[in-house]
Amino acid sequence: MLKQLFYNFIDNSLKHGKKATQIRLHYTKNDGGVKLFYEDNGVGIPEANKPKLFHEGFSTAKSTGLGLFLIKKMVEAYGWTITEEGELGKGAKFAITIPTTVFENQHTLENQSANPTQRSIVVLYFCWNPRSKVTSQEKALAKPTAF
Repeated sequence: MLKQLFYNFIDNSLKHGKKATQIRLHYTKNDGGVKLFYEDNGVGIPEANKPKLFHEGFSTAKSTGLGLFLIKKMVEAYGWTITEEGELGKGAKFAITIPTTVFENQHTLENQSANPTQRSIVVLYFCWNPRSKVTSQEKALAKPTAF
């Protein structure tokens, strides 16, 4: 499901970001959990549209209006929350909050084994130009395959 979530984000950046040339994924950690950010450097989202962004059928570009609606449903299925924090003219910025309580029945990030393959969450940081011409081998390497 996470693969589809990020596919929808990237699809939105390409379709609606207009001038977007970079996508950035990063996180911050605090006592309450992890905040995962997905950002692009496109045109951004007008404040007037933000309250409707995640509503089924809402679209400003004659699309189905399902992309962000489905992203929100996927995020909620994990027990997470999502908001849009970008600035018009500077790009979209989605913040996904992953509370510590999601990990109740798993080891916490601090108390996990030293073996990195046993981590409960994998967070990637990358900066990618979706409009650049890359080879199929480079595309395969850029795809996140494990979450």
